[in-house]
Amino acid sequence: RRLVKMRSFKPRRAFLLLYLCLTRTFASSPTIPVFSPILRLTGGRVGEVFDSDHEMYSQTSSDDHHDPTGPVERGNRPREEQGDGGAFRLQAGGQSHHPAEPYSLDYQVEIKETKEAIKKLEQQLDKLQERIDDAGEKFLNATNQRDQDYWREEKKYLVEEKKNLVEKEKNLLAEKRYLVENLLEEKRYLVEKEKHLVEKEKYVQEERVIKLKMHYLRAEKSSNLEEYSDATIWKEAEVKLDGTGFDEDGKLFCLDGSYLKGVTDNEVPRRELLLYCREGFNKHWQFLREEVISNGALGWIQGPPGSGKTMTTLSFCFSQEMSEWSVTILRVGKDKMFRCIQTTGSKRRWCTSNNEMAAKLTGKTLSGWSEGQKRLVILDGMTRNIDAHERVYEECRCWRDADRKHRRLVVVTSMSSRGKVKDEEDRSNKLRVHNVVSWKLDEYLEAVQHDELYEVVEPMLDVGSSTDVKAVKEATKNETEEERVRQKFYFAGGSCRYMFETTTAEVIYSLDEAVAGVSDIPSIFRGHLGESSPTAINRLMATFYHKGKLCWMPVSRYVSTALASKAEASTLKRMISDYGIENPAVKGCLFEMLFFEEVKRNGLSLTFRGEREQPVERWDKCLVELFNPNEEQAGSLPKARTCFRPVGYLQGGYDAVMVDREAQKVEFVQVTIAEKHSLKLMYLLEALKALGIPAGNGWNLRVIFVTLPTNLKDFQIEPAEDSGALETYGWKKGKERKKAEVAALDVTV
Repeated sequence: RRLVKMRSFKPRRAFLLLYLCLTRTFASSPTIPVFSPILRLTGGRVGEVFDSDHEMYSQTSSDDHHDPTGPVERGNRPREEQGDGGAFRLQAGGQSHHPAEPYSLDYQVEIKETKEAIKKLEQQLDKLQERIDDAGEKFLNATNQRDQDYWREEKKYLVEEKKNLVEKEKNLLAEKRYLVENLLEEKRYLVEKEKHLVEKEKYVQEERVIKLKMHYLRAEKSSNLEEYSDATIWKEAEVKLDGTGFDEDGKLFCLDGSYLKGVTDNEVPRRELLLYCREGFNKHWQFLREEVISNGALGWIQGPPGSGKTMTTLSFCFSQEMSEWSVTILRVGKDKMFRCIQTTGSKRRWCTSNNEMAAKLTGKTLSGWSEGQKRLVILDGMTRNIDAHERVYEECRCWRDADRKHRRLVVVTSMSSRGKVKDEEDRSNKLRVHNVVSWKLDEYLEAVQHDELYEVVEPMLDVGSSTDVKAVKEATKNETEEERVRQKFYFAGGSCRYMFETTTAEVIYSLDEAVAGVSDIPSIFRGHLGESSPTAINRLMATFYHKGKLCWMPVSRYVSTALASKAEASTLKRMISDYGIENPAVKGCLFEMLFFEEVKRNGLSLTFRGEREQPVERWDKCLVELFNPNEEQAGSLPKARTCFRPVGYLQGGYDAVMVDREAQKVEFVQVTIAEKHSLKLMYLLEALKALGIPAGNGWNLRVIFVTLPTNLKDFQIEPAEDSGALETYGWKKGKERKKAEVAALDVTV
């Protein structure tokens, strides 16, 4: 096909084309000597063919139809940083050859050949110019039309031939520059490779020395455990007791930061730590004082991460009423690190080790105490089914059993339960369990009323600066302390650690990472991940008492939303059903999430109460956007029907606003599983103004309460608050309650 397209047939050109076609055919056979230069230049994969019209070469891959990696460009040889110190390998047909020799000599030969080719081209151009001049003279001297036509075509052909040669000369000059650059690059690479090999040789020698030392250490490990314990490095410090205790109102507990040195990963802890004494704090202290200290029980304190178990326990241990007791804190964790902190009066010391040495170090430390003195041991971070933790626990239990009159033991754990309970063993150990519940919104709001505490935690209440949602940023510009806490509560939920010790960006990252690893969503919403799993230490969970029963649930609204978005609609409906979720707070959250997911994914059907020609109303799916009802909507409303969702976690009056600008229709939706609900009109008026919906008779305004099918018949709307607020929108004063509608969203699968 290429030969047919040529303007003229020349044996030399045909022979070159045939040669290059054979090059492509046998390029995968590096054993053929005649093609080895091309293989070295092209990586064994690329052949060069001349263009049929301009005698210019272009690269064409011989593996275009079966090699997904595509052609390897000439000169760009892939290098594999492997054990040979960075030696590169040629890839041919996806297979690696032995390390290639340096290419410097090849490049020098090519540069020389290119110079000779350029010189020959210049000679050809000179000869071709002479032929063009000769053809021009003959054309002028031609006596008949036939000769003139012949020499005109001949001159035209020669001019075209000259253009091709000039273009070819340009390509050769470019090739020359390219080869020179590659030669310099190759030289630089070889210099770097030499340095790398020298460094590797040093590394190999050092590695051999290290392996030899490790061999001797492993050989002596079993016999050196006791010696290692004796060689443990303890750090000591003075501890001040005058800065520890309650404030005047008894609502804040101040703990000297020096107590935390060695307890946490932070080598330089805060100078002062303030703890808010919520109801759970006082119950925690009461349990330690009455059950552990007075009655000598083995205390087992359990609760989700971020509930304040460790800090509340430490505050009790370092309080004035414990001045007669010497305290040892043993902190074990999943990071394989073990920390031991001992406090006696104003003296304290601490050391660190690994979990493997933890039991041995614990036994030696506890046995060093003299008999007959009051001693308290706190085992923090205990997790069942971790052998190192179990061995430390057994050392502590045996130490306590040797003198129960003067010795106390408290275990602090984030496990949801103790696993398999042995009643007889628990009675023998006199074991008592205390459950620490997660924080509530009211407790956060009460805590920030103390200026001293708020000043410390204010940098963590940074929802506006830590989110990319424009509406949220606008909503948090000039918020009060209470409003900032409410915004952060959406993300942090029941975790005090997330609320007061972690930025919002870090909270979102941590929760997203945990949600991504969830495989059984219903188990989290039903709380089965708690009681059924003794090793469950899950930052997604929180605990609350509901009807006297301890319930596990997602830690925050943000987690619930993320999990609901990850679940199928059928899964959400099954969890909302009567045999699924018992906790009304979780069930209500799921029902609201189902509403928004149905709006986004498939649309939904609502069954309205009352006498209607068409009781079932179909809503098509539409976009869901966040908006701030306290700020005017920037720009005009979207043309398409849109569902606006308020940014506030506890928005009053409604959960969603459905706006259809083309139909001039706005629908306020309140999603609830309760049997009755309030009608707060002032919130609706604020949203209408924020969205820029004008008053008058142009827009059709609806208020719809969406509930469960089981509540549809008997659902009650309470008397309207701020009656008359919507008169300018066609809602007569005193008639609002009758005008509001009630509909049911089907939750059957």
